Amino acid sequence: AVLKRLRPLLAQDGVLVASITQIRSAPVLHHLLIEGRWDYFRHGTMPFEGPQSNVLAWNHLRFFTQRSIGQMFAECGYTVERWEASKFTPPPPGSAQERFENDLAFLVTVHGGDAEGFKAGSHVIRWSVVAKPDWQAAPLP
Repeated sequence: AVLKRLRPLLAQDGVLVASITQIRSAPVLHHLLIEGRWDYFRHGTMPFEGPQSNVLAWNHLRFFTQRSIGQMFAECGYTVERWEASKFTPPPPGSAQERFENDLAFLVTVHGGDAEGFKAGSHVIRWSVVAKPDWQAAPLP
């Protein structure tokens, strides 16, 4: 709704810049799949440290992957012109976290997905996007 309301306010050559956390990250998946938890947290009470800790913040109303971010912008009449990934450091070689990520990548492959793409994307915690209104698109309701 906000993206739709902003579109007519942008100048002809205007852009919208957004920073959106991604739910498809290895620490969040570990928390869900291994620990069986999907909890919202307030700042300073996260179960894991680092930049990924704000994904399950109590004030996040929706969750996104890169694909769903792109789809949301397209549905709201924008073209994403640039993507920039904020990543956290991959786990140390041989660590339990690395084994977990490799096991997930194997499952992705078994089910017809792209394991390398999954592994690369699972280290992205936030996508920054630069989007332009698609003035050729039909007016939005």
